[in-house]
Amino acid sequence: MLQLTSQAAATLSRAREKEGLPEHFGVRIFAAPDPSTNSHQTTQSVYGFGFVDGPQEGDAVGQTDGTPYFVAPEVAPTLDDVVLDVADSGNLVLTRAPETP
Repeated sequence: MLQLTSQAAATLSRAREKEGLPEHFGVRIFAAPDPSTNSHQTTQSVYGFGFVDGPQEGDAVGQTDGTPYFVAPEVAPTLDDVVLDVADSGNLVLTRAPETP
């Protein structure tokens, strides 16, 4: 399942607070249309992120440092070995998890 770093959890927590949302709200990661094609038919994965009150049916549920997150079933397999982190620029980034020996 997708993993969140502590830095990503803190960034999402600050964003949630800035929006004035309650602490139990989490971020949901889901499939989004590729804006360059105006279509859901694309070979490149495009993800949407949004704060929601709770998971939808079938979502994988995780939590890092008190920040809940929900991964939609249509994207869960492609995010299985991925980490949501924060780049030096301060932006959230998805990276492949390091392989464990």
